[in-house]
Amino acid sequence: MKKLISMAAAALALAAVPGTAGAQSGDPVLIGVTFDAAKQASYYALLQKDALDVCAADLNSKGGVLGRPIKLQFEDDENNPAVGAQKVEKLAS
Repeated sequence: MKKLISMAAAALALAAVPGTAGAQSGDPVLIGVTFDAAKQASYYALLQKDALDVCAADLNSKGGVLGRPIKLQFEDDENNPAVGAQKVEKLAS
């Protein structure tokens, strides 16, 4: 549940950043997201992924963030803390 709340807070923070209504230019803003697509938790994780995709598409249709498009990069942490740490390291590099 904490992961859902933190992802929702990040999405709302991005929505609050004023974008330009004009054409997007420059490199995309890359946002890394880890989620759990393993076993019983996958139902909720895939809903979160879909919600973030919709949020990014909506922001991109409005000009992105500071005129730059948003690009989400998803990594499955397999509901394993060790794998999750590796995926976060990968996204951070």
